[in-house]
This record gives sequence, structure tokens and C-alpha cells, in this order.
Amino acid sequence: MEYSSSEFASIGNVTKKTLRHYDKIGLLSPSRIDDNGYWYFDEDAMNRLQIIRNLQVLGFSLREIKQNMESDFEQLRKVIAKKKRFVDEQILQLQLAKRLLKNVENKADLKVVDALAVSLEEEHIDWYKRNLSDEQYQLLLGMMSKETASNDHERMVGYMKEFKKAFQKSNQAGMQKAIWQVKAIFLDHQMSEDTTCQLIEFFLKSNLEGPLTTRILSLKEVVMFLDMTHIPSSRNDK
Repeated sequence: MEYSSSEFASIGNVTKKTLRHYDKIGLLSPSRIDDNGYWYFDEDAMNRLQIIRNLQVLGFSLREIKQNMESDFEQLRKVIAKKKRFVDEQILQLQLAKRLLKNVENKADLKVVDALAVSLEEEHIDWYKRNLSDEQYQLLLGMMSKETASNDHERMVGYMKEFKKAFQKSNQAGMQKAIWQVKAIFLDHQMSEDTTCQLIEFFLKSNLEGPLTTRILSLKEVVMFLDMTHIPSSRNDK
């Protein structure tokens, strides 16, 4: 069976503009073009279009779809787990966005930017409360209530950015130094080594669950940071 471009687009739930784009990038071309320039598509093209649409639903880009089609989908299964993690992350992002929008909406007495900042802080505090023991939570609240809290947070973020740079250069010594500096902030507040490691772990995990724009470390960097965090601190390595 053969379809005109209009019929093909209608059945495939795409626009003719989309079909032209697919042809331009070499993803899907008409089965034949008649002397008047009209495009026609056969059943093989319809099946190919269905595959493209299905893979788009799974979150694959057109470039990824084209690569898989060219390799007869040999690489597709290898990236499914990665795509699943990506979808899970997008779900977390949307859930967070929905909560934040609701909180901002309820803070009508504040400017939107201020309401968002307060809502983000509340989100992190709530995450800590749900995941920390009562003792650890109270220790963290005490640390955050001190006059040095803002400075401590800025230092922590700075050290984590130093870790990121060292990670990108595969600089083990630089990564370890940054971790020890982060741990020193907690240890200076009379927290034990074990509690310090747990609080750092929760801080990093909560940051991963936060907005992409405020994320300090990537998932790979967080995994490395946590693996190295459990190496005992040396007070002489601050």
C-alpha cells in the first residue's frame, strides 16, 4: 500500500514539516517522488515512522534514533538502563517543580524570587528531617542556626567545586584534599567522624534530588565523593 504525504502524516500523527525534517537529516525519506514532486510512502516507511515515534516516547533523541537504526538497534539495549535513570530524574525534577510552584503560590506575601528561595530551603530541611535520625537532624539544625552557617555553606560549596575540578583531571590528591576540607567543617562543630560522613552523604543526595540549576556535583562525581569520604580524615590535611 502507498500513502500520499498528507495521508502518511495524518496516520503517523506527524506534520508534513516533520517529514521534511526527517528526510533532511536522513532519518526517514519518501519511498518515491513522482514527476510533479509529490511524496509517497510505503508500508516499510510507515513501520519505520512507528519505530521513530515509539523511541521518542522512550526519550531517545532523533540523533540517537538514527544511530540505532543505522546499527540495526545493536546498541539500543545497552542504553536502556541509562534512559531509565534519565526518565527517573525527569520525574523527580517535575515532582519537585510541582511542590515548589505550590509553595511559591502559597507565599503570596513574598516576592516570587524570595518565595522560591525560601521554598528551596524548606525542601532541603524537609528532606533532612525525613532521612536523618533525630539526633543527626538536631545536630544539623544546631549547625545551621549558628552565625557561621552561611559562611560554612559557601565554603562547603567551594570545596565541592574544587573536588569537581580535581575529578575532571583525575587528580586523586586534589579530590581527597577537597573532601577533607568539607569534613573539617562538620568536625569543627564537634560532630563525630561517622555523623560527619552521614551528613555529607545526605547533603549530596539531597542536592542530586534538587533542581539541575543548583546541582553541584554530577551522579558520577557524587559516587566518587562518597567512596572517598569514608577514608578517615587527617586534621593536618585541611
